[in-house]
Amino acid sequence: MKITIICGPDGKVLGTARQYAATQGEPVAHLIAGPGQTANEIELPKNLESIEAADTLHAALEKHLKTIRPKS
Repeated sequence: MKITIICGPDGKVLGTARQYAATQGEPVAHLIAGPGQTANEIELPKNLESIEAADTLHAALEKHLKTIRPKS
């Protein structure tokens, strides 16, 4: 499952939206990064798919993103 992640300049996860295939006529919403923020679209790791609490998911995603981001 694809997920959009909005991060602040410090790498803190500010918001997420799981992407679902919309059928014709259904509304579609997208997250947009604000000034100083970044939007990341990744395949949500299977071990994180069952997490429903936003704060728990955000903490797990922050750790995951640190492992896949290129080092500066």
